[in-house]
Formats: sequence, C-alpha cells, structure tokens
Amino acid sequence: MNIYPSIDRSVIKNFIKQNKIKVNKKKFLPTIIDKKISEEVIYIYYRLKNKVKHRSEWSWINKFKRSNLINSLEKKDINELAKIFSNFFLNNASYGIISWDYNQLKYNKKKIEFKSNVYRDYSTWNEFVKKKSTDIKYLKSEKKFGNCYGVDIDNSLVMIDTPRHDYFASKIIDLVGNSKSKKILEIGGGYGGLIFQLLKRKFKGTIINVDIPETLIISYYFLKKFGKKKIIICDLEKNIKFKPEFIYLCTPNYFLNLDLKIDLICNFHSFSEMSKHDLFNYINKINRMDLKYLLHQNSNILLYPNSKRHIEILADRFPINIKKFKQVGKNISLWVSGSGRYREYLYKKR
Repeated sequence: MNIYPSIDRSVIKNFIKQNKIKVNKKKFLPTIIDKKISEEVIYIYYRLKNKVKHRSEWSWINKFKRSNLINSLEKKDINELAKIFSNFFLNNASYGIISWDYNQLKYNKKKIEFKSNVYRDYSTWNEFVKKKSTDIKYLKSEKKFGNCYGVDIDNSLVMIDTPRHDYFASKIIDLVGNSKSKKILEIGGGYGGLIFQLLKRKFKGTIINVDIPETLIISYYFLKKFGKKKIIICDLEKNIKFKPEFIYLCTPNYFLNLDLKIDLICNFHSFSEMSKHDLFNYINKINRMDLKYLLHQNSNILLYPNSKRHIEILADRFPINIKKFKQVGKNISLWVSGSGRYREYLYKKR
C-alpha cells in the first residue's frame, strides 16, 4: 500500500529527498518563565477541574496517554509540569492534540509518511490559501514553541497541522470580516493552533476558546508564553465584558451559560469524539444562541465501529436546527488528518 496517491508520487518523492525534517531531539530545560506559567496552570487547574465532568475519547486519552501530565497537575509538581510543557510536542501530553506521534519518527518508513503528509497539506494550503510568496510566514513556527518539529520548507519550520489551522483562520476572517466588533468562539481549541493563526493574520476581533480543563491549561501555557495578549479564564472572573484586547478561555460549563452574540462558532474534529450527552448539550446551546455562522469539520464515516474506547457520532446526525441554520457548505476535508473520514460543514443563520 502506497503512503501517497500515485498521481503525486514523483512530486512527493522529490520533496522527500529535498526537504528535511527539522527536529531538536535534545530536550529543553525549563526556564523561569516556564515554571512561573506552570505554577499559574496548577492554580487554574485546581479551580476548574471539578467544574466539568465528561466522558469521551479524551477520558481514555487522559488516563492512558496523558497520565504524566495529569499526575503532574494532581501532585502540583511545578518542575515536572514545566518540563512537559517545554517539550510538549515531543511527549505524550500532545497525544490527540496534533495529528502525529513523535515517537513514530524513529522508523524510516514513518519519516517518509510524515514528510508526505506535511507536503500534501502544504500543497493544499499553497493552492487554496496562499495569495503571495510572503504568505509562507503564516506557516513558520518558532523553534522553541514547545520543542516543536516539522519539515523545512523555504527555510521555515512547518508543523504537521499548521496549514490546516491557517486555512480555517483565513476562511473565518473571510466569512465574518476583520473588525474589533467581531467575536469568534472555538470549541475544542487544543494547544491553540487556530488561535495562533488568527493572531498571525492580525484578526482584530475577540477570540474565545472552550475546552475541558486538562486541555484548556495547555492552550493557556502556549498563549501566555508565545502570545501577546492577556489571557482571561472566564470561569474565574465575574461580569466579563468581552473585548478584543484579551483572549478568553472557558470550560464547557461556562459556555453553556454564556449569553453573548457570536459571529462564528467553530469546532474541528472533536464534536464526533464527545459523548452523545455532551455533544447534544453543545448543539442545543448553539441552536439557542444569537449566532451567524457555525463552521465545523468532523467525522461522517464510522471508521471504528467496534472501538472499545469511543464510538464516533457521525456529523450528519448532529442535531443542528435546520429551521434556524441553513447548510450552505459541505465537502470532503482537504486535509490528510482523519484517514478520509472528515467532512467540512458550514451553516448560516436563516
């Protein structure tokens, strides 16, 4: 079985030969800043962890893949947590948050597959997003960004998911415009990949990210260390007046009680990973909101029908109120991640 389509074979083979994987195998030592943010993270985690009870794919991931992260939080071990964050992309704390497992790169075949995947997503971005040669700056990642790794393209380190994140950032800005009055809310933002692309593209509006506490603290770390805006944890504040000068992070419980006009809500890959109960709570809340657009990309093929971890909910079965929202777009995902089971959906308020 080929790891890339035959139509692209010669092009990808040349790319694989000419471009190297950029990875720093040496672990970073935590800085004073890493430790300070880790201390803040523990404070936040202990005030949020009992606010959310959830059962989903992430219940399994937290128990069996992210146990080092969870144990460090539970033990309030600042030094260990700082080590994990400093080398986030090289350890299991990033499992499920990015579309690759660093440990696979020890195998030559997997190195080729990794390059192939990055190239295919880069090629898609190049065709559907890029407008001028200098746009490569949107894909460039910082070398000390959680000790991230990727492929060297035009002297830029391009991470595995960044082309997809930038595609959606560009699409969101095209849909809602770029003024200070706009409000974007992402459900399940991971480490903040989409948020960083919105910031790179100088989005002027307000950004809100909703996630479970164990993941919310990861985006807090990255946004606090590498972002330029103050981070507000909504659950720990009162009478918030949402302003574009800040980035807002909140739990699902806070979101379910949020009374705010939103221009666009988005979710990528995680709606179908939730329990039916949690998904329906999210969608029912969205159905009641003053919302212009709903953009999501989720599984619509039951690829793992016998999974003991989690049976995905198919995207066509999400209980979106079609009397309130008209589906104005549906297409097969352009991106490598998801083994071909993801579909991109766009709904607009009628």
